[in-house]
Amino acid sequence: KRKGFTDIKKVKYIGVDGDADAITQTVGGFTSAMTGDISGVVGFIKSGDVRVLASFTEERIPGFENIPTAKEQGIDVIAVNWRGLYTPKGASESSYKKWTEALRKVGASKEWKDAMMANGLAPFNKVGPDFQSYVDGTISEVRSMSTELGVMK
Repeated sequence: KRKGFTDIKKVKYIGVDGDADAITQTVGGFTSAMTGDISGVVGFIKSGDVRVLASFTEERIPGFENIPTAKEQGIDVIAVNWRGLYTPKGASESSYKKWTEALRKVGASKEWKDAMMANGLAPFNKVGPDFQSYVDGTISEVRSMSTELGVMK
């Protein structure tokens, strides 16, 4: 709404099974735009078959510094596509600590950072309580925005 867009229901959304379907629809001219991970369309970016308008990240993505963020273009939105690793509610504290320590170690490794850069993945390494806080905040933001846009009561 802050950018003059007032009726989200006028946007025709086409649900697909992933980036492969979305990029096929876009490159084929069946849709005018798509959202997705750079990692899923990096070949099309490098070949010039698509042009990325913005990343929804805090900062430009390493390896793709020529792509401006939405925020740089006056649209204050961050929408990182993250994945989480969850344990059952009743998991032992020692198991939880073992997993969080392992994930911190992987996230800090050169191999992980290199793989992220090669695949256009934005730096994102939240573990344990920090990750839970992020998830809770994201849920709250999405709920608030969805209510404001009228897609949720």
